[in-house]
Order: sequence, then structure tokens, then C-alpha cells
Amino acid sequence: MTAVTAALPARAARPRHLAGTGTLLRLALRRDRLMIPAWVPALGLAVAAMGSSFEAVYDTAAQRAGLAASMNNNGSMRALYGPVFSDSIGGLVAWRMAGFGAVLAAVMSLLIVVRHTREEEETGRQELLSAAMVGRRAPLTAALLTALIANALLAALIAGGTALSGRPAAGSLALGLAIGGTGTLFAGLAAIAAQLTESARLAKGLTGAVLGLGLAYGISVDDIGGQPGPVLAAALSQVPAVWTLTGLAVLVFGLFPKATPAVWALVGGCLAIGWLGPSLKFPPWAMNLSPYSHLPKLPGANATAAPFLWLLALSALFALLGLAGVRRRDIG
Repeated sequence: MTAVTAALPARAARPRHLAGTGTLLRLALRRDRLMIPAWVPALGLAVAAMGSSFEAVYDTAAQRAGLAASMNNNGSMRALYGPVFSDSIGGLVAWRMAGFGAVLAAVMSLLIVVRHTREEEETGRQELLSAAMVGRRAPLTAALLTALIANALLAALIAGGTALSGRPAAGSLALGLAIGGTGTLFAGLAAIAAQLTESARLAKGLTGAVLGLGLAYGISVDDIGGQPGPVLAAALSQVPAVWTLTGLAVLVFGLFPKATPAVWALVGGCLAIGWLGPSLKFPPWAMNLSPYSHLPKLPGANATAAPFLWLLALSALFALLGLAGVRRRDIG
């Protein structure tokens, strides 16, 4: 009896590492009540709608076969989207959307995980939560579960929406699992980065660097060995658009610091315009919202200096205004 009684305090004294996980999960889902519903339906429905777009534009098997042959013979397009393995509607949807969806799922996941781990520590909220009955591993577990729920919903929406649009069920499920699985993978990588770094920005940057290296590796192993120069030129030609978005981020941070997270939505929107706009036949004014739309698509397109110069000037203007706003805020 004495031994049992003595064991009880020792057992009760053991740390409950996962205590409070459910509460933190509900809190995370509440905080992401706008973010997750914005990302998941937008990406899922975009993938599901792509089949109908291909059917409207390429309504015969011969046209789809011609598109597949054209894309496979274009080194730049192969580098951007990968090779076309099938000229069926489902195959074209997977070719166009698998990489795009995987990248955005990865970005969504890293934002969710870092937001509920490293950012919580930086703002001091984690310290307040830790003072309550919260286990040491509960915040990270809740963050990973939040990302897992988001990716599960995304996979289900892609699989269900693609199947309902007339694509084979097995292929639809495979596409959904591939995109959702990639998002889950980068949620884990973001969790590792959050533990290894001291700031949320560094954690996001490290995870984003892994994503970038993966994309670069995919391009390097693709069949573009015969024309590395044109492919490199095509990539470099898009740098002014990247600088424009970077300058815009500095501008928002300097003048509207509370709206800084919205920059990610702007970046995602520009990517969506470039990747989905031509297939979904966006109107010209919508295409022109993205700085990438103003740059030539090399190789093959005619390049002039004007769009490069005015995008660089716009980038510099945004950055100067943003830095001025930061300086004024610091002085005040």
C-alpha cells in the first residue's frame, strides 16, 4: 500500500508533454479561420476547374496530342511545368497543376506551422500559454495537426472536385494525395526549421530555401541539357518581377506593418495569375495585375528594355517609400 501511494506522486509529477494539445488546436483553427478557408478552396477549386478549361480549349484528342508534343519539345515549358506524360484531360490537369498545387500547399503549410510555433514565441503569447497547463510539446503538435487538417481538406477537395468534373477517380485521388502530401511534408520541414532557428523569418526563409532547392533540382534533372543557356535567360528575365514584389513587401511593411502577412496573398495571387490565367482565360486587366505578365516569356518572345526598366524603377520606388516609413516609425 505504501509503495503504491509513493508511486502516485511520482507518476503525477511526470510532465504531460502533450497536455493542452486539443485546446491549442482549437485556438489555432480559430486564428486560422480566414487563412485556411482562403487557401484551401481557392487552390482546390482551381485544380478541379482546370479539366473543364482544357476541355473547352482543346476539345479533340488531336489538339490535346499536339499540345502535349509542343510542351514536351519546349525546354522552358518543361522546366516550368515538367514533361507531359499523357495527353488525356486528366493527364494534362496533372501536368499543369501538380507542381503548382504542391508549391502552394508547401507555402500554406510552412506559414501555418511557423505562425503557431516560432511567431508565438516571438510575440510572447507562447510564454503566457506555457504558464498554464500546457505541455512542452503541445504547441508544436497543435501546429502540425492544424497543417495536417488543412492539407487533408485540400487533398479531399482536389480529389472530390476533380472526380466530379469527370476525371477518373483513381487519378483524382492520386493527385489530391500528392498535393496534400507535399504540403504535409513541408509542414514537417517547417517544424524542424522552427526548432533550429531563433526567428520566424529565418524559419520561413529556411523552409522556403528547401522548397526553392527542390524546384531547382527538378529543373536541373529535366530534359533541358541541350539548352541550358536559353533556360537560364528565361529564368533571369523574370527577376525584375521578383524585385517588384519584394519592393511591394517593403512598402507594406514600412507603411502598413499590420498588413504585412497579406503580402503572401499578393505573391500567391501573382503566381495564380501566371499559371492559371492563360488556361482560364482571365481578362487582360486581370493578367496585367501581375508584374510577371509584363515581362517576355523567353526564349521565343521578343524582348524590349521598357518593361524591365519600369519594373526596376517601380521596385526602387516601393523600397524607398517603405524604408522611409520604417525610419519614420522608428523615430516616432
